[in-house]
Amino acid sequence: MRPRWKRVLAVCATLTLGACDREAPAPPAPTSAAAAPAAATTRAVITLDASHDLMTRKDAPAYAIAPVAELVLEIGDHRFPVPDAAGAGAPDTVHVMRGSSGYYRATFSGKRVALNTGALDSMKGREAFPGFEAGEPYVVAVGREAASADGAMRFTPLWTARVNVASK
Repeated sequence: MRPRWKRVLAVCATLTLGACDREAPAPPAPTSAAAAPAAATTRAVITLDASHDLMTRKDAPAYAIAPVAELVLEIGDHRFPVPDAAGAGAPDTVHVMRGSSGYYRATFSGKRVALNTGALDSMKGREAFPGFEAGEPYVVAVGREAASADGAMRFTPLWTARVNVASK
C-alpha cells in the first residue's frame, strides 16, 4: 500500500509544480488510476527578458501560460532603457490589455508585481479584472507614468510582451 501512496503523491506534486512553467504549459504527467485530480492552478510566474520584449523585437514570441487568477511578473535583473529627456526611468506601472475588451493598470515598486483582481484597476469600462482566462490573448506592458503639461497621465512603456493563455 505504501508504494502506491508515494506514487500518488509524486504525481500530484509534479502536476502542481509543472503548472507554473513560465515559458509553456507543462507536459502531462503520468497518471495512475488511484491518482486524485490536481488542484486548479491559481498563479503563474514569468520573468521579464529581452527575448519576449516587443519593444525591441517585433517578432518576439509570446509567453504561454495556463488559465490563472494571478500572473506574477519577476522583474529580476532586466535592464530597462536609461532615463531620457522624456522622463522615462525606473518602471512604476503595469498596463494589461485583454483582447479588445479590457484595459487595466497597476502601480508597483520593487522587483516583483502580482497582477490579479485586487491589484489591477479597470481603465476601460467598469468590469473588474477577470483573471487570465482560457483562450484569451493579453498584452502586458511595464513602464512609467508621469503627468503631462495638461495634467493627463502619460504612460511610457519600457517593456511589452504578449501572453497567450491556453484553452482549457
